[in-house]
Order: sequence, then C-alpha cells, then structure tokens
Amino acid sequence: MVTAPLWNHFWYDFRVVAVNGVGASSPTNTVTAMPGPGLPLPPADLVFLGTGNGYVDLAWTPSPTGRVYYWLFFKSANTSTWFYFPLPTLKTRTRVGYPLWNDQPYDFKVVAANSFGQSSATNVVRGGPKLSPPQSPTALRAEGHIGYVTLNWNPSSTRDVYYWLYYRRADRTSWKRASYPIVKTSITFKYVPWGDYDFKVTAVNRAGSADSNVAFATLWTSKRSLMYLMTLNTKASRDMFWAARHNVRYESYNFNWNTDECSHSQTRPPVPSKSIGWPKPVDFTRACTRHDFGYRNYKHVGWDGYAKKMYVDRLFLADMHLACDNQLPPNYNENCRALAWVYYIFVWKYAPW
Repeated sequence: MVTAPLWNHFWYDFRVVAVNGVGASSPTNTVTAMPGPGLPLPPADLVFLGTGNGYVDLAWTPSPTGRVYYWLFFKSANTSTWFYFPLPTLKTRTRVGYPLWNDQPYDFKVVAANSFGQSSATNVVRGGPKLSPPQSPTALRAEGHIGYVTLNWNPSSTRDVYYWLYYRRADRTSWKRASYPIVKTSITFKYVPWGDYDFKVTAVNRAGSADSNVAFATLWTSKRSLMYLMTLNTKASRDMFWAARHNVRYESYNFNWNTDECSHSQTRPPVPSKSIGWPKPVDFTRACTRHDFGYRNYKHVGWDGYAKKMYVDRLFLADMHLACDNQLPPNYNENCRALAWVYYIFVWKYAPW
C-alpha cells in the first residue's frame, strides 16, 4: 500500500525496481492508478415526506461514503424508462417538482455518486404531486377614497392560485363577484355607486377555494356629486342631507353647515285656516336650513351664477310646500303655500348669493 504523498482523485504512474548492495534492477512495466475511496456505498431508506401542488418531498439515509452527491431518478408508474432530475443534490432531503404532473403516480429512487461513479440505487417508492385546496389569503385591508377603494392582502401560502374579489353593500347579505380573476395581491375597486361596502378575497385552484377575512370600507363620492345628491327634490335626498349634517364621517368634505335658519323671518309662522279655526304654526326650519346649505356651498364646488341660485331657491319653495303638506290639515294648505311663496319671493329678490 502506498499513501503519502499521494492525493485523492489525481492519476499517478507507478513502476517497481529491485535493489541490493550491488545496485538496482531495471524497472517493471508502468501502471496507472488514482487514489480514492472507489465507488460510493448506496444510500438507503428512501421515503415520502409529503406531497403538494406540483411537488413531492423525499428523504433518505445518506451513503456511508464521504464526499458524495446524489442523483434522484423518476419514471411514470408502470413504465420502464428512468429519468433523472437535471441537478444533483448534496442533501438527503429534497423537494422536486417540474416536470411532475399533479395526480399522476411516479416511481422514485436515489443513487450516490462521486468521481469514481455511481452506487447502486435505494429502494423504490411510489407517489406523486397532489393538488390540495388552497390556504386562505390573510390580512385583507380596505381603504376608502373618493371614487375608489384600495384593497391589499397577504397571499395564500399555496402556490399557483388566483383570486376572486367579492363585494356587497354593507347593509346586504348576498355577495357579488368581480368580473375578472386576480393574480396579484392588490386591486383598486371602482366603477360602482358610492357607499359602504364589505369585501372578501377568495384563493382558488382546481381543488377548491378558501376565503379571506371580511374588510369594510367606504367608497366616497366627489364633493360635487355629494352636494348634488343632498340637494334634490326627493325624500332620499332630504334624508341624506339630515343624516350627513352631524355625521363625523363627512367632515373631510369640509362643507359649511352653518345656518341662521330663516334669518329675519319667523321660523314657525302662524297660518290661518280657510274655514273656522285658530291659526296653526308651520315649521320651516328644515327648509331654511337646507336653503342656507345650498347658498353657502354651491359656489365652493364650482356651481355659481343666477341659474344655480334659482335652483336652490326653487328647492327652498319645494321644501316649504312639503312642510305645509306634512304638518297642517288640508284646510290650511292653500294659505300655507301662499305664505311659502312670500318667503320664496323674498329670498329670490333680496337674499345675497
């Protein structure tokens, strides 16, 4: 046996001569050899650790031979041709995927290799990737803006999923699905009426789906649009105006809510009956308050001019007519409307715009 100064994995030439006190013989023939451990001993106990979407996890007991690497071989079950994955590994635990297909059975084996060659193979195990329902996306966050809502979430831990966005008005129970699926983890939600909305995101693959938490946000309309919606001659518009008047959620619009009600005129003037009966008061407070709102805010959203003043004044008249209809008996209505006309003519001619 010859050791030092030889290095493993280098080729050397060797020959021998006989020596005595007289001298040395001629050398033998020359042989070539490389120091090293030789072919590695095989690894053992190949097992499945788990499967998932497009991959399998495998582990094995390492080869007793040092300084080896491993090739992983695979073939479709019930076929005879083996293939190997393009890159070897130094570890004894690995996850392999492409070109494996979900829900297809495969056979696997492992060999150890070094510069002298490959060992015999481990035992063969059978299995394959399996598509499982995705994990839920998490931490859905919604932030409302004027005209749109921004949504962000943490992705599903499952690979190769896409997402559906669902939304509903906050006072509804049924969900609507957005028109197109999403592959990112954020989206801008718009092109729907303004209001309060609930949102959720669903991760989807061929095996199933999983919902995120529900997030709430308000999609705000523009200041001009909100101004328009609160100054229509409809019950819904009046209700919206009074709901918004003392609601802190509308503070960001910076509306001027100040009012002196009916200024120098009576807020609750008496109205005589057309027949026998004492005069009854009618309360024009709400009509005067909404009229002040229009005067104090229309110009600040770019609505100015005589036509806009006339619109707000006519709305004032309609609100006073509504007060007459709702608060007084029919035999007072004609006189009440006549009084409302007096209030209207006064603001039309003298109220500063």
